[in-house]
Order: sequence, then structure tokens, then C-alpha cells
Amino acid sequence: MKWRPGAATSHEGISVVDCYALDNALWYGATVVFNQRWPANSQRSVMQPHTTGDYLLPQWRSKPSYGKYGSLVEPYWLSSAGVGIIVDQRNISFSSSFNDDGDGRLCLRGDHPTTVRSESGEVDMEILSYTICRGEDIAAVHRTMSERFFARPKEYPDVRMMRKPIWSTWAQYKSDVNQHSVEEMAGRILHYKFPHRYRLLCR
Repeated sequence: MKWRPGAATSHEGISVVDCYALDNALWYGATVVFNQRWPANSQRSVMQPHTTGDYLLPQWRSKPSYGKYGSLVEPYWLSSAGVGIIVDQRNISFSSSFNDDGDGRLCLRGDHPTTVRSESGEVDMEILSYTICRGEDIAAVHRTMSERFFARPKEYPDVRMMRKPIWSTWAQYKSDVNQHSVEEMAGRILHYKFPHRYRLLCR
């Protein structure tokens, strides 16, 4: 589905908004937020630019109901009712909200018109462009959409990531890290014989 303003409206700052009811389906995908939910139905995110952000900044952590988007943001939503929605981000800038203030809706908003030149050379103004797919079930629609919209990897991932992981204190200690916690974590790595134990080299 594509929205294109006519010549008379393309310079009037129009924002097109489309909303879809979450109904009784379970919803997945799209964004990572500070209070992550799985499925995402009880998550609440207000209308905001659909771009990555830092939800750990103090102003966002003090407003958990805001639902600030984090470091992983995909324009792709998938529901247990066999419905998938994906936004074409190549030519547009858009915002989204999910269950904003508990309204039970997914909303998409085109932020501003973007000039797009087609293959024939014609100039078009596109402010919101997305695709909705319906399948027999969630697995069927995800297979179809992943084949159509997502590039497949061409090579195997670097096996060193699995054989020799890089350990981080963040997963366990977050920002409360001191000398004792680092030594405690290093002791566990050695005790359980995990691979890839770094040796600090001083010059």
C-alpha cells in the first residue's frame, strides 16, 4: 500500500497516518525498548521517529511509559493472526507508535514528503509506503515476507564469534562495575573453562 499526495497537497506539510488494531493477536518484531515485552502487546511506545536511539539516557529512563526505541529497530511487524506489515524505508522517513497509552493500535505516520525519481525519470512525492501480507499462519507469512524483503546471507558467519566469544560485564553487572565484579566474572570464566580467555598485555 502506498500513499502519494497530489500536486495540490505535496507542499502543505501533510502527514499521513494509518493505524491497525492489535485485536486478539500476538505481535512481534519492530523495536527494542527498555521495558521489553514478548510478545509486544503490553508494550507501550508513543509516536516517535522510527530510528535507533539510546533508551538508557536519564530523560528516557525516567519516563518508562514513553517506550523509547533502542539500538535495534526494524520496520517489520508480525502477528499470530498471520499478518505481516513492513515499511519501505528506502525513500521515506516515518514515525510509528505501538499501543500508545494502551490504545491497542499500531500506527504509522509519514513524516514528510520525499522526492523519488522513478526508472522512467518521473519525479514522485512519496510520504508513506508499506506492504501488508496475509498468510495462513504466522510461520507462512514470515516465510513469504523474509524471502521477498530480506536478503539472505551469502556466507557462513565467522565461527570465531561462537568459538571465542568476547566477554562483557554489561550483561550481568550493567553500570555497577568495579574491580571486584570484574575479577568475579573472570574467575567464573576460568572455573567453567569457557574459551577465549584474554590475557592483558602491558607495554
